[in-house]
Amino acid sequence: MSDAGEKVFHDVLLLKKLSTKEEVIKKISDHLKSKGYINEQYYQATLDREELFPTGLQTGSIGIAIPHSDAINVNHPAIVMAILDKPVEFADMSNKSNKVDVGVVFLMALKGENNQINYLRNIADFCKQKSNVEILSNVKDEKEAKKIFVENILI
Repeated sequence: MSDAGEKVFHDVLLLKKLSTKEEVIKKISDHLKSKGYINEQYYQATLDREELFPTGLQTGSIGIAIPHSDAINVNHPAIVMAILDKPVEFADMSNKSNKVDVGVVFLMALKGENNQINYLRNIADFCKQKSNVEILSNVKDEKEAKKIFVENILI
């Protein structure tokens, strides 16, 4: 899959000792910003969007979240899967007054709406199977996590 003709950078992070969605989004945003994939506004724009349109999704005992910003804040397309050592609270995408304990975050920095929809579909299809999310949340090795990410989600 490509994003507006440009190769999509992908990475996996195993994040420890974070306790809020803001910390998680900041850590992943800083990672992408240090590599030049996003601009300075991406982090705050993603938080602002998360308040209006939450991305938490309950998938069995471990929830996922798919935060993202508008294309204007993306220099080069990227998607990062972060596995948290302990869940953090995100608002539920179907009812923002409900909370979801999220253990896996897919942060997207994409330019093309069609490609964003394709990635969302791949993530949703993979995460429909509760056992897949359980496997991801228990991964302790970045190499293993990246293999799952590339072979099952980025297809």
